[in-house]
Amino acid sequence: MGKAIILSENSGHFRRWANQFVNADPDNRGMVLVNPRRIRRNPTASQLIHYVDTYYAAAAQSAGRDGCVIVSLGHGGSHATDRTVGMVDLLPRRALRLQAEQLRYGGSEVEEGDLSVLRRLPDRRTCRRVLGAYDYNPRTRRPQPPEDQFIDYSDCTGARAARPRQQFQTAFARIGQLLRTNRVREVVLLTCRVGGATSFVDSLARSWRVNILAYKRRVAANRDRAQQNPYHVYLVGDERHLYRQELPTRHGYRATARP
Repeated sequence: MGKAIILSENSGHFRRWANQFVNADPDNRGMVLVNPRRIRRNPTASQLIHYVDTYYAAAAQSAGRDGCVIVSLGHGGSHATDRTVGMVDLLPRRALRLQAEQLRYGGSEVEEGDLSVLRRLPDRRTCRRVLGAYDYNPRTRRPQPPEDQFIDYSDCTGARAARPRQQFQTAFARIGQLLRTNRVREVVLLTCRVGGATSFVDSLARSWRVNILAYKRRVAANRDRAQQNPYHVYLVGDERHLYRQELPTRHGYRATARP
């Protein structure tokens, strides 16, 4: 039987609540701490993979077969009406933020839940040719690209942004690989509102091939005057229910790895 492992920042109320959560059942729970000061805001590709291999590998290995990895490393969000638009931080300091733009990059593939952020990029020779011949800028004398050149032109103008997308995709895919290799059953996104983006969470579950629990309300942590376990997490708008040594059980959305 697997364990429940929390990926948490190493300070603040959430970390102190994580201590209480683990202490309630230390044989079946654990924690992997992430120091945000050691995470670069805009990491290189190798740094990003290093972060994933350091923290997610440790969490997945500790969780083991049928285990659960709880991600509590930053912010989350969803659109008020569009269930495909969501956002969740997979590392502190926005170093690895999954958001709607990355989910949608790839055109029609998104309807099938494909999370590839860049499936196709022309070579440099093609880019030099089309960017030298065409331009949408009316200040230049170059004509707009014809229909048969439009895809190459669009890909090439986005090439500068494509590099970080490729870095992101490599790190994102690596997390999924680590979860599958260690046969982790479920990932809990202990972050705000991302559960409201049901299609977004469904796509994430299919891509990583694990079940996912995400919350539809803002997730907060605080402390009170309780003699034991004073730290608690709660869902904003449902403050009657305080969770001191367990995960919230209300207002969640579960996505399965299989459709």
